[in-house]
Amino acid sequence: PAQMGSVLNSPLLLHYINCVTDDSVFLRLDYWLGHALQEEFLFCKDANKQNTSEAMEFFNKLITAQHFLQEGFSSCETFIYKFLHVWNGSEYRSQILSLLSWIPMAPVTDMKQLLCEPLMLLFFSSSVFFKCSVIECLNNMLVNWLTWHSVYATEDIDMNLPGHSPMNMTLSELVNSVIELVQFTGRISTIGLHLEGYNTLLLHFVLSFYETVSDMYLKYDMPLVIMPPGGVFYPALISLDPISVNQLCHIMYSKTYSEYNQYVVSMVNCLWKSKAFIRDNHPMGIEINPKLLNETKVAEYRNSFNIVHHPALMGYAIDFFQKKRAYKSYAKALPALKKMGISSVLLRKIIGSVELACGIVLTLVPGRPKDVANFLLLLVMLAVLFFHQLVGDPLKRYAHALVFGILLTCRLLIARQTEERADSSESRNGQVDSQEQNKVKVS
Repeated sequence: PAQMGSVLNSPLLLHYINCVTDDSVFLRLDYWLGHALQEEFLFCKDANKQNTSEAMEFFNKLITAQHFLQEGFSSCETFIYKFLHVWNGSEYRSQILSLLSWIPMAPVTDMKQLLCEPLMLLFFSSSVFFKCSVIECLNNMLVNWLTWHSVYATEDIDMNLPGHSPMNMTLSELVNSVIELVQFTGRISTIGLHLEGYNTLLLHFVLSFYETVSDMYLKYDMPLVIMPPGGVFYPALISLDPISVNQLCHIMYSKTYSEYNQYVVSMVNCLWKSKAFIRDNHPMGIEINPKLLNETKVAEYRNSFNIVHHPALMGYAIDFFQKKRAYKSYAKALPALKKMGISSVLLRKIIGSVELACGIVLTLVPGRPKDVANFLLLLVMLAVLFFHQLVGDPLKRYAHALVFGILLTCRLLIARQTEERADSSESRNGQVDSQEQNKVKVS
């Protein structure tokens, strides 16, 4: 057993298991893992701190091995399905969810009984952070399934071999399993968002899952297009978080069918045509009676969620006006700029253009121009810090410029030290060559 456990720590042995054609090696390791997992975690009652730390270390090694092999062990699948029925949701949370994300595809009936039912009970009775972890786990599981499909489904490989898949699934069965996973995630996400008051963090993880769903056909060649449910789409559309709106736009990009068209009409009416809350055919749409809206006493309520007045994008507008006001104060604090004909708008354009040009050179151009761009950016940061100090801005207004200036200084110093070391090594080599030549002449 000790030798079997050492395999998980050895990349060389894992390479051997991955490449060898003899299945007995993989089966022996898989059998030992199944026995160790059931004896130590399913049937063992002792759970002191030392055993807990050892168990977490064992789980982490197992997860690392699965990442290395890019596939899960069948014994881990059996253990996870059994452990979900007795798991409290907090013990070894990150490790169990990581192992869960590597389980292979299963028929729809098995998924409902072994995966969906116990996971749903844990999901609805847990905190918002556990809900986020579960959605992330399901996202990783979907990615692993789609990756398996894109790699192996188009190749002439025996899917019954250990290490590829425990069963031979047709394309229709595979599609049905993916549909069930996506629909299950949609159901628990809709209810979970409602229970948590449409928490922004949970909404972000749910939309990340549907970003993967939206890329199934283009990235993984899966002939399937699924839209997010209305309980996810509409809360994201009127969310106060700009990232959620951006994720929703990515999900809705390049899809064509009827439900998608309904969502696009809602988005266009809300964001661009300033016709929010009008008739919506979707059962979970955001249609509101005009009389009720008039009673709210909100002026021009239909414009409240367009691209100009959307609450999620309000922060960018405020930030822009704050910067615009700041440059006006800089121009007023230095009368010399006005005498030179440099207005606040021109000053903002000059600084922005120099930052953009130097950033491009610093990123793409090698050699001496990179150091020159570094030096110019450092001068710009010093000028910005001078302006902030001149008008008496608080530290939080120029902390980013201060940190960026320190990073530019460190990079410039490291570049200079590297050049000096190269010059010194060349001079030493030249001295050695001259000494050798003198020795040859004397001899």
